[in-house]
Amino acid sequence: MCALSISFRYLTRSKASKVKAELLAPILTQIVEDKRREIRGIKKNIEIKLIVSKDSYLAYRNIRKTDIRNIISNMFNNSIQAISHEGTISVELKQDDYFIYITVSDNGKGIPAKIKNNIFDRNFSYKKNDGEGLGLYLAHKYIKGYGGKIEVNSKIDVGTSFIIKLPKTARPSWYIDSIKLFKYQKVTIIGDQGFSDDISS
Repeated sequence: MCALSISFRYLTRSKASKVKAELLAPILTQIVEDKRREIRGIKKNIEIKLIVSKDSYLAYRNIRKTDIRNIISNMFNNSIQAISHEGTISVELKQDDYFIYITVSDNGKGIPAKIKNNIFDRNFSYKKNDGEGLGLYLAHKYIKGYGGKIEVNSKIDVGTSFIIKLPKTARPSWYIDSIKLFKYQKVTIIGDQGFSDDISS
């Protein structure tokens, strides 16, 4: 990543957005799909990858959905700007017993070592004429508010990775991992895209 400032207007919190247990994998999937559509209109050959470890599809976190969407989306935007002509951007979701990790990586220009310690400072902007210097500052502030932290690894002409580390949230009380059907019972599953399917015992 090279352009390090994210516009404040994208990170302004919506009053309608509430903190609740959110399943992170679908949120990241939607962001990746949106960014793949967006880059079709720019003159860059960029591949966007989503990597979700098998045990992370059910990773929940108490968070404002708009917060995580805006933070990850704008990190993607920075990565797109850091890639001159062609490259790869990836977002990875994984977890261990205590934490969830979201990593946004690119093989762009990288961040000079001399400024790496300043990128989370308020009003700090690097090589972005229209930057307000609030993006990573707010991202760091919001993630810290959720009990997490953001780390950055970068090397010039190799690329940059931002790692978001968040404490895990227990699965919501309404979550069930299995349904027992008795003979002749049927369950209809309706997806958020309108499709439906019937499962019979």
